[in-house]
Amino acid sequence: MFYRLCMLVIASLSVNGCAGLGYLGSAVLSPPQKVMVQSEGFGELELYSFDTGPSPSQAIFFISGSGCASLRFFLKRYFTGLPEGYRIYALQKSGVDAMNTGANCSDQFHRSNTIDQLIARNGAALTAVKAQFGGEFVAIVGVSEGGVVSAPVAVANPQIPNLIIIGAGAMTFREELSILARQRGREDELTAALANVEITPKSIDERFMGMPHLYLTSMLDFDPLPHLLASKQRVLFVHGEKDESVPLASARVAAEALSRDSSRKVVLEIVPGANHVLVNEEGDQKVDIMRKLPVWMNVADQGALQ
Repeated sequence: MFYRLCMLVIASLSVNGCAGLGYLGSAVLSPPQKVMVQSEGFGELELYSFDTGPSPSQAIFFISGSGCASLRFFLKRYFTGLPEGYRIYALQKSGVDAMNTGANCSDQFHRSNTIDQLIARNGAALTAVKAQFGGEFVAIVGVSEGGVVSAPVAVANPQIPNLIIIGAGAMTFREELSILARQRGREDELTAALANVEITPKSIDERFMGMPHLYLTSMLDFDPLPHLLASKQRVLFVHGEKDESVPLASARVAAEALSRDSSRKVVLEIVPGANHVLVNEEGDQKVDIMRKLPVWMNVADQGALQ
């Protein structure tokens, strides 16, 4: 049973690195701390938090990717390699219980899992934890879906100096799907599927690629670029060279658009040979990226992640 649950975690999170039983074991034996906060508009929100060392003086707000897996299973593992001195906060999605592996998502999750709700809930959660934490928030980190959500959240928090976007860019989801469909010779299939979404746009039972129509309707034409341009942060884009979930072109468009403002610090770090979760033939590259991240965040004239 323990092994089977570990396999479910791998399948549902698409996060490479469940080394034997360590991935699930850390979630059970050494989970991040659950934090309940009061927020305006949403009442009580559930977050998870952990410290990378004793007495952290700086905090990072993390916005996770798609799906209904509990942060308990992957939050600490995602930041493996990050040095001491940081507290990580992340919002648990609505309708997700502590031990949800992501294999089965609740109707509550599907009803609330829209781009507008994701932006609003994460914004409210960040406001609440900023008031709670005694130190400085130094970055918003968004991965995949969370990278899209992070842009408008960053606009509302200009005092946070860094925005790190991993596996996301500045194209709409519709544009990204079109690129991927052309690469795979499946344009007709995509056209038919999106036409079906328009017939039942609010359905949580009708799905395409496992995503309910309600979610797709909210995401397809949301444009992150105006939010990125309105943000004030230094921005680091990290993208796998061989990402087959979000095309690298989306990150290139984002970096090029922001770089037109010569006063801004913008870096696009392409991970050679890596997929959507930054794994290549040499292994999981997130560890090395997290190890180097403080240098990039704290040095304004740093030209690359090194």
